[in-house]
Amino acid sequence: MVGFQLWHIGASVLSGVVPCLLGGWGVTRRAAKTPEMRAFRDLSDPPARPGVARSILAFCLLAGVVGMWIPGLGIELEGGIEQRTAFAFAGNLFLICLLLLMGPWVLTPLMKFWTALVPSRGVAWHLAVQSCRTRAARSVTTVLPFALSLSLVGLFTVLGNVMPGSTAGLNDVLVVLGWVFVASWVGGLAVIALVGRERTRDSAIVTVAGARPGVLTRSTIYEGVIYAGTAIIFGAISIAVTSVTIAVGAKISVVQVLDGLPCATLGGLAAVTLVTTCLALALQAVRVSRTVATRALRS
Repeated sequence: MVGFQLWHIGASVLSGVVPCLLGGWGVTRRAAKTPEMRAFRDLSDPPARPGVARSILAFCLLAGVVGMWIPGLGIELEGGIEQRTAFAFAGNLFLICLLLLMGPWVLTPLMKFWTALVPSRGVAWHLAVQSCRTRAARSVTTVLPFALSLSLVGLFTVLGNVMPGSTAGLNDVLVVLGWVFVASWVGGLAVIALVGRERTRDSAIVTVAGARPGVLTRSTIYEGVIYAGTAIIFGAISIAVTSVTIAVGAKISVVQVLDGLPCATLGGLAAVTLVTTCLALALQAVRVSRTVATRALRS
């Protein structure tokens, strides 16, 4: 029976405050140690470096991946196929957490790679790509929530489809992970809204340089395409790796695993992510188009 205890409040507060403190500690320390004149001279942000805490946590997650995959993929266990599949699933869960923890070294190169393959030579696309790359060099929080939700939903969907004797269907997976998808989704939209003022100032600079309003509007919408596309590609890669490893653990064909996936539902979630990010940025583009450039630069 589920009961409420007083210590639950403290645990909830700590689980919310501690990650925020750890996430902002390194940036605040670097800012406090940076000389004022150097900050004015540097036109670009220094390359991201993993801190001690992140490196330790990444090593622990990597150990979890190896520790789960060894029995899940290569050892005959007493629990049989079900236990092997569970170990393979746990290894994939650790792997997703590891990749998202190292987001600046995973999501940013992924974004640069696939956007470089797009043959478009339009000015709007070029502005969107450079804007996304510049912001991703500082933080990947715009892509991270969407990548998290899509990869987790894909992981649990594969498990529900493969687990021997499992009665878990897609509806059960979505009931369990629906709140994760919604929370991550809202978090991604909140990050987009938080950088709205910075995007307004950047648009004003480009406008003063001679860009037309239509170019800026298309560029802003293209940013949504790039953010959503990066998250969707990451989710697709995670589903592919999950399908292969869990298929090995369950000793079934990878084709059989991929065949049983609800592609329509997963594609719908990807489409909703794409539409949502583009719509959120389109609303910002409309607001920016009504802003006087000179006033935005003075404020």
